[in-house]
Amino acid sequence: MLRARVALCVFLCVVLQWVGSADRRCLRDLPLRIHDILKSAPVQWSDGALYTPTIENYTNCPVATLRCFADELKVLIKEWEITNVRLLLSRALNKTSYRFTQPDADCLHCELLQETNPKTFLYKLLEVVEKMNTQFCGRKKRASPR
Repeated sequence: MLRARVALCVFLCVVLQWVGSADRRCLRDLPLRIHDILKSAPVQWSDGALYTPTIENYTNCPVATLRCFADELKVLIKEWEITNVRLLLSRALNKTSYRFTQPDADCLHCELLQETNPKTFLYKLLEVVEKMNTQFCGRKKRASPR
């Protein structure tokens, strides 16, 4: 009986440590949400252009990059009238940006980044989110289109 209690205590300590150590910058479900947006895209991709950060922008300036993606995603969601995702994806990116401590003093403003079409924008966003998940989720989990 004593062995069972000790084993249970050890097990619970390991589980609690594992659960408590999850990095809040891990965004496992975002790749699937991005794929959902890609699937709900209009038949004709918009001629509109969105300011699009790159992996390099994320590496050097994660806060500015995530906020830029969040702001531009709001524009895209409104333009495409996407209702099933609402602004949850944008909010998740914005909220996650506050979890980085790197200063953005030398970072480019969103408006100074290259403009791309919505499809390229979404694939760049997907690339950044997958890199974040590789860094912060422990195991690499890539989403595949449904």
